[in-house]
Amino acid sequence: MVVKVVTAKLLGIKDRFWLNTFIQVGLIVNIILVINPLRAFLGDSTGLTFTFLFIISIILIYCFDQLTLYFLNITFKQQDAGFLSHTYVSKNFIKKNKLLLQSKLEFVHFFRNEIYKEQGFFFIILTFILSLHHYLEPSNFSIIYSLILNYGLKEILIMLPLTIGIHFRKYKYSIYTLNVGKYQYFLSRLFIMYLLNGMTYFLFITISYFVTGMKVHGYLDIFFIIAFITMLSTLVGFVIKINEINKIYVLFLLLIIVNVIDMFIKQLFEVQLMVQITYISLSVMMFFVVANVYLRRPIVK
Repeated sequence: MVVKVVTAKLLGIKDRFWLNTFIQVGLIVNIILVINPLRAFLGDSTGLTFTFLFIISIILIYCFDQLTLYFLNITFKQQDAGFLSHTYVSKNFIKKNKLLLQSKLEFVHFFRNEIYKEQGFFFIILTFILSLHHYLEPSNFSIIYSLILNYGLKEILIMLPLTIGIHFRKYKYSIYTLNVGKYQYFLSRLFIMYLLNGMTYFLFITISYFVTGMKVHGYLDIFFIIAFITMLSTLVGFVIKINEINKIYVLFLLLIIVNVIDMFIKQLFEVQLMVQITYISLSVMMFFVVANVYLRRPIVK
């Protein structure tokens, strides 16, 4: 919020997402670099540490309170920019194969609406947090790494498939006129989101391996877990009308549900094959719920 306000004052109201991203990443890197000198300065004094945190908290609360109104004003102005804020280029579509056509439509929607921006920024932040490996004790970093995998990375995996249901609810009357089969419409989008989630997860653990040397075992299980998360998020996107107001609550609730189910299934079954069968069974069940309850062939309710 602070970075967005500063760049808006210096460079104007226009949204400068990537500039804001690089500035925020730079701030995070500098914060990480001052952690050790700060810990050395504070030492083992609990009173000094508490006083320092209290003062920092008061300063942050005051600054945020002063910046909130201006930040909201900038946000509303950017949202009201209309068609002047984007330049669109026409696309040529393959019209013979409807599955390919729907896949291309989804790619156009994905890039033109810049769905990847927020999640891409969050992914960058998570990768930079991995550099804490060089400054923290292994036991402390393992806790942070577990939080990143179970909450930070899963937030990205949950958010992307939600857009299928959000887009359908928003443009369903236009989608009806396409007169396309439900599997042609649904499978193309679901496959793209599963592919993006898989690429995101394996890219992160690859970067994590080179930065920290930590390995993730059970790659086959990961494919089934990603399929379950993708399908559950897609189902929720169709069931619940999601907007900017309730999105954060839906994400928070889904993160809790995914982790609780994951813990329950792994506690319930000791045989790994049963865990995989359970995940794939739940995914298939949710797929048919969406296909038969929220979609028709052609997509007409």
